[in-house]
Amino acid sequence: MPSAPVAKASAAAGTGDNVGLLVGFIRVENVTITNCYVEGGTVSGDSSVGGLLGWNYYGTITNCYATANVSGTGDYVGGLLGRNSGIITNCYSTGSVSGDWYIGGLVGDSWHGKISACYSRANVAGRGYVGGLVGDNYAMIY
Repeated sequence: MPSAPVAKASAAAGTGDNVGLLVGFIRVENVTITNCYVEGGTVSGDSSVGGLLGWNYYGTITNCYATANVSGTGDYVGGLLGRNSGIITNCYSTGSVSGDWYIGGLVGDSWHGKISACYSRANVAGRGYVGGLVGDNYAMIY
């Protein structure tokens, strides 16, 4: 499958939740996003804000990356995903990530999901539960 780029995109939701440069919210099972990327994007919102996706509830994200500037005025902000309860494999993020609580270079909050073979080189800033890879984790990372 060829790569599906989203180059130099921008999204500003103001006080909106579930904001991403590719998808805001994946809520159905058996959805797979593969070989997608965002380069040089800027995204802002309130909570659940990510460079690629705002919230991945059940989906699988594979071979994707975001080089974006991501900011949220609330919680759950990440360079690739704001929140994750699905599967993320072989993905990365760069750029900058900022928010209030649960801020991560790759994922702001990961709850019962799986993250494997991923990394982040993003600059991360927040008030609490801030991590270079994941801000708050209740999932498998390997």
